[in-house]
Amino acid sequence: LMAAYWAMRTMIGLVQEQWLCLAYAGGVLLLLARRPALLTTLRPIANAGRMALTNYLLQAVMVWTIAKPLGIKLHELAYVAATIALATALVLASNLWLAHFRYGPVEWLWRMATYARREPLRRSNELEVIRLSG
Repeated sequence: LMAAYWAMRTMIGLVQEQWLCLAYAGGVLLLLARRPALLTTLRPIANAGRMALTNYLLQAVMVWTIAKPLGIKLHELAYVAATIALATALVLASNLWLAHFRYGPVEWLWRMATYARREPLRRSNELEVIRLSG
């Protein structure tokens, strides 16, 4: 009985969650393939995807530093509202950041570590902004 509980909580549960994630990702890709006009609609959040690692780390740090030590327990709708507000703030911040810089800060550090050379962070000219945004 304990072995079955352990298997369900670890290995089998992990596989179930991964399949669910793949199903969602596949559904989104199918939707975008059938309706390419949605890409234009989603363009305002594209920069948040270009800074995905930075945004993920910001979310994790914010939740860990604010909610965890305070032991905040809210109603489920408050969590939904806070998630939407945080995501909106990160999208706006990503758009502002990438208007002036080539990469997100963590992505820039990751790129330099990967290529073992200094990469420029600031945008060099207006043509680059047009090329990357269009």
